[in-house]
Amino acid sequence: MQSRPFWNTNLVAQLFLFSALSTGCAALLLAVALSRDAIAESELRLLYGLDICFMGLEFFVVIPYLLHGELSSLTVQQSLEVILGGPLTITFWVLFLGFGLLLPLAIELAEFAPAVFSQSAVVARRSILGLTAALILAGGFLLRYVFVFGGQMSKFE
Repeated sequence: MQSRPFWNTNLVAQLFLFSALSTGCAALLLAVALSRDAIAESELRLLYGLDICFMGLEFFVVIPYLLHGELSSLTVQQSLEVILGGPLTITFWVLFLGFGLLLPLAIELAEFAPAVFSQSAVVARRSILGLTAALILAGGFLLRYVFVFGGQMSKFE
């Protein structure tokens, strides 16, 4: 998307893909948390494992996106000012990256890692499961918000 320097990289598509996969897992986790049925341990283990992988990949695409922007043309560098001190800075860094990606990733790792390392069953607390899923869904929305509006704010000068 050369007319919008904020979107001028293939990493945006990868970021949206991993975010979509992660929010899809989060929607399933939220459905599990809200259901009255017993939670199957194998399903929970699979969903947690997939979601942790997708969120990790999402995080490791954000870093190259920022590096690519900073090492790119002046116009692309200027377009990143929208999230590096501009109007979407707090939304990107605090709300999306902090509360929508890293916090739920840390919660899921804290819930999932002990069970994996001790070879025991994953114990699901519905409140934690629901909170984590809601944070991931909100983070996915905020990512799209930042990239759609950030792209619209950027232009070649």
